[in-house]
Amino acid sequence: MQLFFRRCLLLIFGFWSLGLCAEPQPISVIYPEANAPFKDIYDEILSGIQAHLSFTPPMLRVGTTIQENVGAWLTQQNSKVVITLGSKSFEAVQKTASPSFSMVVGAVLFPPTGLDAAHSGSVITISYAPAPQLLFQRLKRLFPTVQNIHVVYNPELNDWLIKEALKTAEEMGLKLNAEAASDLKAGANAYKNILDAMPSSKSALWILQDNRTFNEAAMLPDILSKSWDKKLIAFSSSLAHASKGVVFALYPDNRKLGERLGKISKEVLEQKYTGTRLMSLSDTKAALNTRTADHLGLKVTREVMEEFDLTFPPQG
Repeated sequence: MQLFFRRCLLLIFGFWSLGLCAEPQPISVIYPEANAPFKDIYDEILSGIQAHLSFTPPMLRVGTTIQENVGAWLTQQNSKVVITLGSKSFEAVQKTASPSFSMVVGAVLFPPTGLDAAHSGSVITISYAPAPQLLFQRLKRLFPTVQNIHVVYNPELNDWLIKEALKTAEEMGLKLNAEAASDLKAGANAYKNILDAMPSSKSALWILQDNRTFNEAAMLPDILSKSWDKKLIAFSSSLAHASKGVVFALYPDNRKLGERLGKISKEVLEQKYTGTRLMSLSDTKAALNTRTADHLGLKVTREVMEEFDLTFPPQG
């Protein structure tokens, strides 16, 4: 009789445990279906999220999933915080869900648009744009004589980033000359004027990831050619630009970005988050083009190399 009673208790406990496992978690994740190399990027971010949280959050991959399924899944989860990766994931949530939860957005270059009043106060975004402070600090370490930084930007997309950059430059004793451009034609003219007038030793050109003002295929070769001929310093917020000739670039550390998304989500869940609603990327890696650095007169010592995660051309 006692054995039977113990077995009943074990069965009851087992069903109770399964029920607990099936309970929705307070934080969930939505991310896009993607092929390599983008799949690898999302996998790194997801591993960082899971590493920081004390549980494995439920995850939904958005690809061919219709919007109604996204909404139904969110309702089923009943999570308090939803992490979305990429603009498609954010849009799927924005179009289908009620503002009954907070959102933490990552793996997007520009801040989300189209937020209604109900959502606007509950969305926190980490942009893929590297923090100006990290870029300018790296620039000053490599080229201490630089005093002026030139940049072309689209106000609709990057006004927030330029405001941050202006504040950072002032704090560092630098002058940031930001040229607003509304389209590719205006952007091309702005880059031409900057390169024509830019002195070589005390100025640098910062290239943003901004497809409204910068067409990489059409404009980057000309910028690199002119900067090489005049020995002008050009640095970038895009890893691809370092491989093609700018002297250095910062790019996302996706694993650490995931950890930060997890950290912020927990703080939001516990009502302890005190940061901003939109921030540039502080979790970065760095790439150096050693050929361009040598051409600019920078002595690439072992100590300099150790500050970079990638070098172009690849060493060894």
